[in-house]
Amino acid sequence: MSDLALLSITRDCVNRGNLIIEHAVRRTLGVERFAVELDAHQPLGDAELEAIHRCRALVLPGATLLQPEDHAAVAGLDRVEVPILAPGVALRSPEDRADLGVARHLRLPVGSRDPFTHRSLTEAGIPSALVGCPTLLLGAAEGWVRRDGPVVVSPGLGPQEPIRDCVRACAAVAPTVLLLHAPDRQGAAELGLDDGTVEARGLDSAEQAFALIAGASVVVTGRIHALLSAIIHGTPAIFLGPWYDSRYSLVEDLGVPIEPPVARRIARLVEAVHAGELPPSTVFGRAARLRANLVRWLHEVAAPLGVAVPALPGVLAVRPAEGAP
Repeated sequence: MSDLALLSITRDCVNRGNLIIEHAVRRTLGVERFAVELDAHQPLGDAELEAIHRCRALVLPGATLLQPEDHAAVAGLDRVEVPILAPGVALRSPEDRADLGVARHLRLPVGSRDPFTHRSLTEAGIPSALVGCPTLLLGAAEGWVRRDGPVVVSPGLGPQEPIRDCVRACAAVAPTVLLLHAPDRQGAAELGLDDGTVEARGLDSAEQAFALIAGASVVVTGRIHALLSAIIHGTPAIFLGPWYDSRYSLVEDLGVPIEPPVARRIARLVEAVHAGELPPSTVFGRAARLRANLVRWLHEVAAPLGVAVPALPGVLAVRPAEGAP
């Protein structure tokens, strides 16, 4: 067990993409079990702060833990006296306007998940490095791989009717599996897809999601962590964007086209992948850049706190910045 504290984002989470995020952070920091694990959705009281202060540092494991209203615990970060380590955290804004009420309490350089977060912090004089998400460290595919598996669709936010039509269009091309990131609120019934057209599975663990995505022929998704999971496994991916907010700046930075949910177009794109026409490979060079940035940040920010940087598949060829521990 480590002597670090964690604000967990997985307890009763609505968006089970958080399971992927937190799994990646545990692997990235080489920590299976933290000394103190607190629910990020609950306020920090005196007892919780006392437990944190017995630890060497507090870890914010990504997601939108910089966005003030998203997690109740962050309102108490101004009372945290130990260093706060934030690998791959993000702001969230549909209007590209940053609320830095939480970020101003972080004294260590922030590992920003996307360009909007990095730019917002930097312009406000808050030290930041653009590192992407630790999920990218869990694999390092060098290109898209042709496979004969099913189409995997992970519906995202936004108007659901056109997303449903896209799922049906995929199912008309090839066997299709729904991997539901929010099954309690965005299940097959809510999508109008409980008629046997597709197989529906709730996202239960990072390992389950990786296994399904790694065996897919193509992933169609509006969920960032389904996209990242596809990238690390080399599974061709199509990103649906009927909804927009600042988190999509990561998708743009990776060079992945954001497709409108037009069923006939999505069907043609899926057909093209099945015929051997793979998406542009630009994403792999950009993912490698983010991977290198994150490893450097770990050496420069986490290592001085006594956190060892493990040898993960995606970091083996990366070297720390000159002068880093």
